[in-house]
Amino acid sequence: MAAEKYLNRGDTLETLVSVVIPAYNCEKYIKETLYSVINQSYKNIEVLVIDDGSKDNTGEAVKELMREDNRIRYLHKDNEGVSKARNMGIIEAKGQYIAFLDSDDLWNKEKLRLQMDRITETDADACYCGYTNWYEDSGLKVNSPIKYSEGNIIFKYLKIETWPQTSTWLIKKDLLMRHSLQFTPGCSWGEDFEFFAKVISLGKVAAASGFLTLYRIRNTGALSNFSLNYLKELDVWKRLMLWLKENEQAIGVNTGRIIKQIEHYRIPKTVIEVLWIASSDEELREQCRQYYSLEGTKRCIKSYRLVKPSSNDLRTLIKGSLLWFKLR
Repeated sequence: MAAEKYLNRGDTLETLVSVVIPAYNCEKYIKETLYSVINQSYKNIEVLVIDDGSKDNTGEAVKELMREDNRIRYLHKDNEGVSKARNMGIIEAKGQYIAFLDSDDLWNKEKLRLQMDRITETDADACYCGYTNWYEDSGLKVNSPIKYSEGNIIFKYLKIETWPQTSTWLIKKDLLMRHSLQFTPGCSWGEDFEFFAKVISLGKVAAASGFLTLYRIRNTGALSNFSLNYLKELDVWKRLMLWLKENEQAIGVNTGRIIKQIEHYRIPKTVIEVLWIASSDEELREQCRQYYSLEGTKRCIKSYRLVKPSSNDLRTLIKGSLLWFKLR
């Protein structure tokens, strides 16, 4: 049965939801991920798998499932990164709402149903849910702490009190199209939270309570590959501040206050935490010393300001004060 013909709740036609799944060399996971989507209790969906130039059998695995369920669409493109793959999905989506799902993550079967119900109840532009971290190597599953905030949540987002993961989101397509929102092409770090920060700044947000997404965490490798990459986050925040200034009239809250929180909280917090972690690695310590010695770095760390400080924020403040001793 074609997606647009799915009926539920009597004779009421459900709103079509497009599920965008960027895929690259994920033949090991893609079938399990797709089954978690096509088995949703919310039936009126289309599933767009955007193959970003996979070199394995990802395409064959998707096409095999397409023979079972014609709601799945497979689109192949040259390898240009996850941002361009998701952007292609946004453009190709036929649904009124778009949900994003990474190719190795899984959904609870009630995820879309609960989110669509919550959007109907609140007239929201977007809805997120809680998620569970699934550590693949050990099999350990841990619910990620989250405050289910609703309405204008940008300040809670910046404080990491409400920090939904990519695969938890469901967003009205019209919001994305009206404001030309896309993932930043070529961005290899933080392209997701940059995009969702823009969504949150522009729209009313709802929350579906419950840990409805399983976020698979694979072996991240060496400390150097993990921690130093976080410094790329600074470029994301700088780009976001520029976007906020350019779109001030469309944003319903004080953009100056948002920018101030980024400048005096998120950016220095990132610098402190990255240097603290990386300096624990003997091979990275000299690079950390050089970075810390820059006047701009020192000014950034000193600019750290706490807004309703949590215990985590206080720990960051202490780390910032102790970095000089640690990097001597």
